[in-house]
Amino acid sequence: MMLMLLLTLTTVGAKTRIMLISDPHVMGPGVLIKKGAAWEDAVYYDRKLTEYSAEIFDELIAIALREKPELFLITGDLTKDGELVSHQYVAEKLQLLKQAGIKPFVIPGNHDLGTEESMEFDGNNSYDVKVADAKQFAEFYRDFGYGPDAERDENSLSWISEPLPGLVLIGVDTGNL
Repeated sequence: MMLMLLLTLTTVGAKTRIMLISDPHVMGPGVLIKKGAAWEDAVYYDRKLTEYSAEIFDELIAIALREKPELFLITGDLTKDGELVSHQYVAEKLQLLKQAGIKPFVIPGNHDLGTEESMEFDGNNSYDVKVADAKQFAEFYRDFGYGPDAERDENSLSWISEPLPGLVLIGVDTGNL
């Protein structure tokens, strides 16, 4: 996963504000049904603050809404492990930015299309959960790099867009390299 920014400051302007985050690993509601042994085992070695990821992400969205950058970029690992409910949560929050005139863009990371940790947790049990495939990912984020404002590589989730005159974003899906 990589996002490259190519810009000419004389064209874009030195006052262009960009908020960039990476690896929020947002766990959407419904992944943790009830704490128990299964959840404790899953997070024992986890350094990602997964249990608080939605709250942290909500705060990042609030900061963006307050600071009003022109662009808001997430460079991969948007979700805990690609769970559909987690993607839905992230996409809904990004819509708030779009409605406020901020242009969000995303590129998937290695956790966004599912991993062996893609589970929901209910007490002492964990269960497989539905994860996004490439087509679903592009649909969730059609307004954030996968819609008509971007050119998309037909064999991956890579894209290129010019969201501001003179500013070209290239989102490279390294999962398919």
